[in-house]
Parts: sequence; C-alpha cells; structure tokens
Amino acid sequence: MPASNSNQPARNAERGATDFKQSTTACARAIASDPSINIEFDEQAEDVDLNAATMPAFPINASEQQRNETRGRSDALALHRQFHDSKLHQRVQPKTDTSQRCFALAEQTRIELLGAKQYDGVADNLNAALDQRYRAINDALQHKHSNAIDADSNRVGIEHALSLYVRERLGGELPQAASDALDGWREWLGENVDPAFEENNFTLDQQADYARAFSELLRSLKIEHGDSENPDSEDEIGDDADEKETVDQDPSNESDDTDMGMDDANESDSGEEQQGEAEDTGDAAEPDEVSDDQSENPGAQRRLKELELKEREKNDYHVYSTDYDEVVRPADICATEELIRLREQLDQHLGDLQKLVGRFANRLQRVLLAQQQRSWDFDQDEGQLDCSRLTRVLTEPLAPLTFKQERDTDFRDTVVTLLLDNSGSMHGRSIRVAAVSADILASTLERCGVKVEVLGFTTVAWKGGKSRERWVEAGYPANPGRLNDLRHIIYKSADMPYRQSKRSLGLMMRKGLLKENIDGEALQWAYGRLLQRTEHRKILMMISDGAPIDDSTLSTNPGRFLEKHLRHVVGTIERQDEVELVAIGIAHDVSKYYRRATTIHDVSQLADVMTRQLVELFAED
Repeated sequence: MPASNSNQPARNAERGATDFKQSTTACARAIASDPSINIEFDEQAEDVDLNAATMPAFPINASEQQRNETRGRSDALALHRQFHDSKLHQRVQPKTDTSQRCFALAEQTRIELLGAKQYDGVADNLNAALDQRYRAINDALQHKHSNAIDADSNRVGIEHALSLYVRERLGGELPQAASDALDGWREWLGENVDPAFEENNFTLDQQADYARAFSELLRSLKIEHGDSENPDSEDEIGDDADEKETVDQDPSNESDDTDMGMDDANESDSGEEQQGEAEDTGDAAEPDEVSDDQSENPGAQRRLKELELKEREKNDYHVYSTDYDEVVRPADICATEELIRLREQLDQHLGDLQKLVGRFANRLQRVLLAQQQRSWDFDQDEGQLDCSRLTRVLTEPLAPLTFKQERDTDFRDTVVTLLLDNSGSMHGRSIRVAAVSADILASTLERCGVKVEVLGFTTVAWKGGKSRERWVEAGYPANPGRLNDLRHIIYKSADMPYRQSKRSLGLMMRKGLLKENIDGEALQWAYGRLLQRTEHRKILMMISDGAPIDDSTLSTNPGRFLEKHLRHVVGTIERQDEVELVAIGIAHDVSKYYRRATTIHDVSQLADVMTRQLVELFAED
C-alpha cells in the first residue's frame, strides 16, 4: 500500500498532463471551427509545425509558464487554420527564398494580431509563445557567435526583424525576448522601413490588402523579389476572390526551411494550391459558391458538392440526421494509457503473423525502391555535402564547400489511403490481421517516400443511436433514410509520421468499438479527403468483409437501400477517374460493386493480396 501511495503523485501529474493536452486540442478545434485538428506533441519538435499540427513535447510537471507557451502555440495553429487563405498566399507570394520567408512570417504575424484582437486571453498566450521562441533564438545566436567579431552576425535574420517590426507597429509592445531580438535592427529599420511603412495600409482583416502592402514594403527595401510578372500587383490581388483565375505554380518556389518550425508556416501552401489551381482549370465556379473555410481547395470542395447533388438526383439515398456523426482520432475516444495497453495487446497476437506480413512488405519495398531512379543536382549552395569534392579542401582551401540535392521523382508524388471496415463481423482474427497489415504496409510505404493514410469506419451504436431516438420522438416518419450515427476514425493522417501513429492502430483491439458498417458514406468521406491532397497520384484501397449493414436503416427504408448507395458512390468515383479505387473483400465477393476488386477466403491472405495489389498499381504507367 505505501508503494502505491508513493506513485500516486506521479500518476496524478501524468493524468493532469494528458487532460491538458486534450483540452488544448479541443480549444484549438473550437477556435479554428475545425474538428479534424489533432495536435501531436513531439519530443523532437523545436516549435509548432502549422502544417502537421505538431508541437514540442509537453512535460508532465510543466510550470504555468510552459502551459501558457503551449497554449500560445496551439492558438497560433488554430488561428492559422481560421484566418489564412493558402490559395491567396500562394498566388501573391514572391519567388525568392529570402522574400518568401519574410512573406510567410509577416502573414503569421497578421493572423496572430487579428486573433489577439478578436479573442480574449489569446493575446497573453501568443505573447508567451513568442517570448519563448525568441529566447531560444537569442540563446542559439549568442552561443553560435560568442566569438564573432562582426556584431551583425549576432542578429536574427531579416525575416524575423520585419515580422517583429510589423507586430510592434500594429500590435503594440513586444515581449522582452522579441524586443531584444529586434534591437539589433532598430537603426536600420528607422532609416529604411519607417518611411515605406507609413505609405502602405496594413489591413489585418483583409489578407489581400495586407499582402499587397507587405509586397510594396519588400520592393521599397529592394529585397530581391524575383517576380517578373508581378503577381502581387493591385489588380490581381484585388480580384483574388474570383475563382475563375487560374495561375500555374512552380513547385520549386516553395520557401526553404528556417531554424524554427514557425518560420516555414506556409511552406506547404505551394503544394496544396497546385492541386487546387489545376482542379479549377476549365471547370471554375462562381466566387460565391465557395465558402471561406473551403478556399484552400475550392475545386475539390465543388466537386464534392456536385457529387452530392448528382447522387440525390440519381439515387434516393438520404440521411435523417448528421448531428451525431463523428470524425474522431483514437486519442479522442481513448486515453493514452489505454492506447498503450491496446497496442501491447495487438503486439502479443502478432507472432508468426508479423513475420509473414513483414516478408510481403519487404517484397513491396524492393519493388518500389527499384522503380525509383535517383538523380542529383550538383554544385548547389545547400543540401547534402558533396563528399566527392572534399579534396578541394586541400587543393583550394579558400573555395567554398559544394553541396548536392536529390531530385524528387514522380513516383514519390503519391498518396495511398487504406480504408478499413471496422464492423462487428470483423472482430477477432480478421481485425487483428487488418490492423497488422495496415500498420506494416504504412511503415513500408513511408520508407519508400509514399504518403499513407489509414482510416476506419463504423457506427457509434448498434441498431441506431441518437438519430433513431430523434426519429422515434418525431413519430416514426416513413422512409427516414440513414438512421444511425456514423463514426469515422482517422488512425493515421497522410502527413503524420508513422512513429507517431503506431500506437493508434491498437484502438481496433478495443472491445465495443466494432459495430455496423455504412460503406457508401465511408467511401465518400475517404474520397473527399483524397481530393484535397496535393499529390499527383491518389490511391484508395477499401478492405471490407461484406455488404453495408445497419439494421436500423435497412428495417425502415426500401430494400437494398445501403447497397444501392454504395454502388452509386463507387460508380461516381470510378467515372471521375481522379482516384484509383481498389477493393479487397474478406470472404465476400466485392467485384459486384468495384471494377477493380479481389476476394480472399482466409484473412491470412490479406497481407499478400494488399501487397500484390499495390505492386500492380505502382507497376502501371
């Protein structure tokens, strides 16, 4: 008993840290109005990564200051999701590395200032995070240049100076560490930036106007803009709301990484918007058809709406209520301690199965790596050190070192979604094999440079949930449509590293998780997520052990209600031909639904068939 009591404070501290992480994530979702946000805490992260929603690890015995810093990072991420239009940013950003970094940091400054004005308490959190960030930057610079003769070598980069200057002019006093970082630039700022700043109108709540003003500031400072066509001219920025505009973007224009995670806040915007621009070409919608929160990929959102309208016209499928549907991640419905236990339970069942699946995965890896032609650009200013030129250190000691950069291949521009049936009929060995197969293949594909997403689908309750209760209270109206509450699970998002998601797949071992399956809407959901990806090639693999079944829905609607909807969704996806759809049926013939399908009669064949299907897909031209 004494030993148990002695461990109680540690358990309480760990439980408190877990509760804080969950509340931080919930707050970010509320601010951003985006329930899909899932913040990951990574021990290797130095600052918040706005694209991957990753932040530095949160210590168990965190001080109040550390909690405020974490809240500030979370608020910055949420505000970025709410106030940032990445399509506009990509269209108007400059072309050179330095100016892109200036532009990205200045945009994040706008977002945070706007959020601090609109939400009580957010300003203090943002200031705490900002102060910590520049304490780290100042310490690093001081350590790096402690023996430097040139005082300028101890200053932060110009991108930091300009963003802090804008923050101070538009938002007031800076935190101490940020102000200290700006001190080394104040004389230069007073001579060069003050006059130009006064001439421009920095409107925080209008991203286009703000972008135009900051672009003018960069030009007045003669910071290389590299923009021969002047895409941020007044006409183009002013007309950005017009979704009929189509601009070809060069993926090589993405900004380089900087020291801190926040500095490359908008690095992913380039890739995200190339897809959106391409999708808009030749099939543009009127501006008022796309809401603000869909502006990141209006082409994809528009097609999803069109799909729903056409579906309603050609198919009588409808839903009684979506109020109780869920899109969740394992951490939302399961405590960290339980996820660890479930993962250990899954590992205990592996045995020879892991060796079997691992053998198939190794075969897939050999095939994929054999298809990747590696090529290099030499004599670069940055990248990997070119060891073949190291002899120059002796022969030409004054010559700078040269670097090389590996070229990305088209093969790597691929994303694969594994959509797993989490219905009750998959319980036992079937769900274990599916979880292990998805786990190992996700790791294998990631090693080969292919993005992987693992999703699951089931329902919240057996035989109807709160939707059915509402239907009963309404007096049993006829033909109610889908009459259960969906639960769609994101086990691993495409941008999440495998090591961060390994634990999540253990959720499939949880008792009571597997219920009923509504395949058509799950397929629509996974397809919609793929449409919003930036990769050139998109593959969707459905793994199911039967036809869609939901007793509550089937007993209150015409016959084959769910099955007809599944056929309709599959047909629409296959006709669109933007996503390569393949299905694997476990002891169930799915070829009557899917054009490209395979049926296995023993779940032990699953890994082999998944591997063969992927090898065949990647072998195609």
